[in-house]
Amino acid sequence: MRTFNSRLFKNLVGCFSGNNLIWHVSAIVLTYVLVAGGFDWWYFEATRSAVLQSILFPAAMIGGVVGRSFLKK
Repeated sequence: MRTFNSRLFKNLVGCFSGNNLIWHVSAIVLTYVLVAGGFDWWYFEATRSAVLQSILFPAAMIGGVVGRSFLKK
């Protein structure tokens, strides 16, 4: 735990420096564009339709069965 505490600030600064800073800024800008443009709300409303959910529920069940069979091997 002592090592964690002593390196915490250095690791935190490392997360926001160099190429990581570019990725963080890109993610922030992309999030702003998606929210300001209304895409996130459109996606939320589009995925809440009763027809879509009735189609996707069996797909989720089949995927669970198929996935479980692969895990047994």
